[in-house]
Formats: sequence, C-alpha cells, structure tokens
Amino acid sequence: MNKNLTNNECVILGLLAEADCYGYQLEQKIAERGMREWTEIGFSSIYYLLKKLETDGLILGEKVENTERPAKKLYHLAPNGWAVLEETLLGYLGNPRPFRPDMEIGLAFCAFIDPGKVKQQLIIQRRHLIAQIEEVRNKRDSSGNLPENVQALFSRSLQLMNAELDWLTDTLEKETKIKE
Repeated sequence: MNKNLTNNECVILGLLAEADCYGYQLEQKIAERGMREWTEIGFSSIYYLLKKLETDGLILGEKVENTERPAKKLYHLAPNGWAVLEETLLGYLGNPRPFRPDMEIGLAFCAFIDPGKVKQQLIIQRRHLIAQIEEVRNKRDSSGNLPENVQALFSRSLQLMNAELDWLTDTLEKETKIKE
C-alpha cells in the first residue's frame, strides 16, 4: 500500500470504517466525541478531505436522491481504503510520537525568554490542563458502557494529561529558569 495518510485523513477513514456517513454526519461524530481536542479537523475541511480521499480511491461516494433536497453523497470505504487504514493504524500503534511537539520546541528555545514570562505561560497551561482533564473525565463518565478501544482512548488521554500535569507542577515548584 504505502499511502502516507495525514492524521486528518486517517480520522475520516476511521469514522467511515465504523459506518457509512454523509459529510454532515462526520461533523456530528467529530463534535460529539470531542475529537477537535486532539485533531485539527475543522468543519470546512471535512468535505475537502472527503473529495481528496475519493480522488485517491480510498473511499466511494454514492449520491442519494431526496425529492425535498439536492442529492447528498453517502461515503464508505473502498477496499483499498480498508487496507491503507489498517496499515496506517498499525504504524501509529507501533511507532509512538511526541505528545506535544510544540511544547518541545518551546522548551528547546525558552532560554531566550524572560523566565517570569515562561513561568506565567506554564501556569496558564496548567490551569487549562486541569480543566481539560475534568472535561475528559466528565465525558468518559457520562458516556455509559464504552467499547474497550474507546475506554483505552480515554485511559491513555487521561494518563498522558496527568503525566503532563505532574511535570508542569514539578517544574513550577522548582521556580528555576528552564535551560537546555
């Protein structure tokens, strides 16, 4: 296969692997699941991605006629789409990447910034992270009986966020300038 999918393309293929969908249904699923917190899929990019994936032969769009409205396309994975999705997902699972590459960049070069400003940004990030952890816990707890893979997604997200929170807390307690 060797088709390099973007993360956003992979998310769209994954959602279509669960069930055939119209574009607006993909938007609903992304919003309902809080996927915007960990993807960069905006509403307007969904249709761009669908067109690209269809052009690449990874999905098929079937026009569904409706007498009241213009025809809409119902999308589903093409056989090649299933294979590329599986290859990509296995690659993701076997090749971890940094959780926050932007944070690594910030840390690598923060020696050029006033330490007080650096500390203030870390305090702000810590507050946001605490709120985000609470939001994810609430979403998990209100979701009822979840499949094992979704439970694993919540568990991993919460553990990573808690590890980040621990690091932020330790760093702020040291009150030292972060250097390389």
